[in-house]
Amino acid sequence: KQWYQRRVRGDIGDKRHPQCKNGGWPTKLPRASVIFCFHNENLIVLLRSIYSVLMRTPPELLADIIVVDDASTDAHPDIREPLDEIVALMGGKVKVLRLDERSGLIKARMAGAA
Repeated sequence: KQWYQRRVRGDIGDKRHPQCKNGGWPTKLPRASVIFCFHNENLIVLLRSIYSVLMRTPPELLADIIVVDDASTDAHPDIREPLDEIVALMGGKVKVLRLDERSGLIKARMAGAA
């Protein structure tokens, strides 16, 4: 396994309320996109979030995951190249959008939704 897979794919168990495990909701649901906005985030923390959505969301309900880099500038090791390499292995479900200047959470989220 890749180094990042060992660090991000921990089993957290099924945390649903017992009544949620029995179903009872509509089976025909719309597909959704998930948007993660980050600025100077740690790579492993970001990957854990992405993998959590990929592993716990039925594929037919997940349109895509959009990861918006809100102009990260931190001095910690650059995540640009490793993130791009890992996302390339995810089969097109995850897309990265990089903003040239800091926009803040809401504008970054809107850029991801556009």
